[in-house]
Amino acid sequence: MEKLIHILFEPAGEENLLAAIGLDDILAGETAVFTDDLSAGPLREDPGNGPRAADRAGWNRMLGLNPSVTNELLSEEVLHKMNDDPGLEAWIWAAPNPRDLCGYYHLAGMLGPFPGRTHIIYLNNLPFINEKKSVFYPINLSQIPPREFLKARALATEISTAGFEAISTEWQKQVQENAMLRTLEGSKGLLSLDASAYDTALLTHCSLNFQKALRIAGHARDRSLPFASIPFLLWRIRELSAAGILESVTPDHPNEWQVRLWSTVSEQSNQARINQGP
Repeated sequence: MEKLIHILFEPAGEENLLAAIGLDDILAGETAVFTDDLSAGPLREDPGNGPRAADRAGWNRMLGLNPSVTNELLSEEVLHKMNDDPGLEAWIWAAPNPRDLCGYYHLAGMLGPFPGRTHIIYLNNLPFINEKKSVFYPINLSQIPPREFLKARALATEISTAGFEAISTEWQKQVQENAMLRTLEGSKGLLSLDASAYDTALLTHCSLNFQKALRIAGHARDRSLPFASIPFLLWRIRELSAAGILESVTPDHPNEWQVRLWSTVSEQSNQARINQGP
């Protein structure tokens, strides 16, 4: 039996994998979860002002998430373990979504010194059976029942030296472009997008009546933006409010924050004059 360290990018996916290990120890091993969502936010520092100039830790703090230094330390820990134990294999689990693919490309670049000991289980366009015995195509590991993880084990594919080089090239391209969003392009490609790429879809879920911003973000993700994170969508709602496109009511509690579309153009103009002052 292999000595394994399982690498995932979603805590809920880890829960299902651990449940699968409880069903059959053929997957027994350590787990490491990289929680920083690299599909959004800057990948490197740029001169100038604004979010693009922030580092990953600053970006995550702005979204109310844990600083990415946690992931940097976890990366170092994984590399130390791989160096110290020549019999240890790293298995990277990724579903077809930008968060997992970005995490895979970022981490695989670090694991390049371990060809033959690093495997990818990429569940792209693969059918699974859900709890209702129906066939479905998951986009997140958390959607896969524990028993199905045992079957997915057979999909583990060794990453070759050439594979590592291709992954490194793709990831460096993303770092250089340093866009604020990355989404899937084809089955294994990444496409850079502007920060405002989801704004139109967000606004379709807004109305002239005040609604909780959290509700709007949830509806937008569930109905039209399956790859978007709630923290990112809430940040875009704040940006749209600051731009005068949405009217915002500051709550006593963040979960009570409400926004609405401005009802008339003149209303927006009046508010803009008030904001500018005399």
